[in-house]
Amino acid sequence: MLNNFTRVVSVVLAVCSAVALAGACGTKEGRGKPVMPREVSDAEARILWDAEQILIRDCVARAGFRYWVPSYPPFPEGREFPYVLDDLDWARKNGYGAALRAHMRKADEADPNRRYLKSLPVARRRAVLVVLNGVGPTPGARGRRPDEVEAWLPTGGVVRRGTADCPSQAQRALYGDLAGWFRATRVTGSLTALTEARVLGDPRYGAAVRPWASCMERRGHPFATPARARTETLRTAPRHAEEVEVAVAEASCAEVTGLASRARSLEAEHAHIVTTPYRAEVVALRRLRLEALPRARGVVARG
Repeated sequence: MLNNFTRVVSVVLAVCSAVALAGACGTKEGRGKPVMPREVSDAEARILWDAEQILIRDCVARAGFRYWVPSYPPFPEGREFPYVLDDLDWARKNGYGAALRAHMRKADEADPNRRYLKSLPVARRRAVLVVLNGVGPTPGARGRRPDEVEAWLPTGGVVRRGTADCPSQAQRALYGDLAGWFRATRVTGSLTALTEARVLGDPRYGAAVRPWASCMERRGHPFATPARARTETLRTAPRHAEEVEVAVAEASCAEVTGLASRARSLEAEHAHIVTTPYRAEVVALRRLRLEALPRARGVVARG
């Protein structure tokens, strides 16, 4: 199971049909509810990513620095399994992903943007970090500054960000409504963690884990939970073949005992509960992405 908001929302929210989209997703669905726009495709998500990064690159260049556009996605095979490893093919290839994560760390160390930052004198490095990240919160200040956008999170608390840094300028140019974009992305981005916590704390999930644990013990891997299987196996830094053996057992037992299907059904149930109060933010996020696509294509075409 992919650990991302798109996965969680897609199991509970209807997609606009092409006809409905053509007629405008601003129409109403049911009793005054806005129609749920479709999610962007993987290809469209890449266009949005590339466009935003190009805009950031150009903004950074105007400030007198350099920025290399990162690839999207840098590691498409990267996966997260919050409930149980349920992809047997992935387990056979990657185990629990230790080698993959090591490869990702090496790639991160070789990233040209990271190397560029390290090469700069301290004063220049601080300056470019302000260009990229903004000035940060004012010590002792309360409330939102006029030059900040903010979002109150379902998990509690509030997050704020300045609007003068290059990522903010790029997002404003691409999505138009920076405040709405920031709020929608931060609110929806916190829903996955809420959903996962509810699933893991559901007694029905715990009941489904018990036959899985018995299956694992019969295969010579006595772990009480999938989380213990993963952490204990990786803690001992095993050979790749040993890691794969345990991961394959986890995925196989998840399938034959029904834990995988139970986790998926519980995720759908709890995602619906968690997401429903924030339907407006989900609609806004999808709408902003779809509306940004023509601008994004223009940015990418210009390079």
